[in-house]
Amino acid sequence: MTRKILLVAAVLSIASLSGSSVFAQVQTNPADTPLIQTFRINVPKNITITCPDILVEHNHDGNDNDQVFPVTQSWEVKGNAQAGVTVTFSLDGPFTTGAGNVDHQRRDASLQITPGATLGPATWTSPTSTLATDIENAIMTDSYTASSDGVGRAVFNLDMTFVNDLSGGGFGTYEDGVYDTTVTGEVTEN
Repeated sequence: MTRKILLVAAVLSIASLSGSSVFAQVQTNPADTPLIQTFRINVPKNITITCPDILVEHNHDGNDNDQVFPVTQSWEVKGNAQAGVTVTFSLDGPFTTGAGNVDHQRRDASLQITPGATLGPATWTSPTSTLATDIENAIMTDSYTASSDGVGRAVFNLDMTFVNDLSGGGFGTYEDGVYDTTVTGEVTEN
């Protein structure tokens, strides 16, 4: 059996114009001798956290009950680092409007975090927890940490509550307006 190697004339003429050499490398083996060709792909490290909505709004119903946001927010954490990842959720402050530094312009926030579905071989240490501010006791932030020991994904379900009562005063003891609080999620490699 005869094998021929042909180089296209256009490639040869381009190479001769640039003054460089063109080499064609072809691996051949005698008949009945297998050849092995290796294909390789490099998988980049992927460590991400995703929240479903940037702004979640709710209208106060005008009563003295705590105002529970009706939609659970499911955050997804992905990490293909061999040592796993650590995720931190921070409740960055109470609900505030205006300057938000006096009681009639702020109310406490309560955030329930419940671990959801996981994928991959990692084991997650992720307890259910409630983060809360406590204005009366000067606790203005709170945080939560979960971690994995290997490659995997996890969902964390967040349920937010606007705590209506402060110092015995419910609806009608705080200013009208738009009240905001922020949750920050961060993931890092272990």
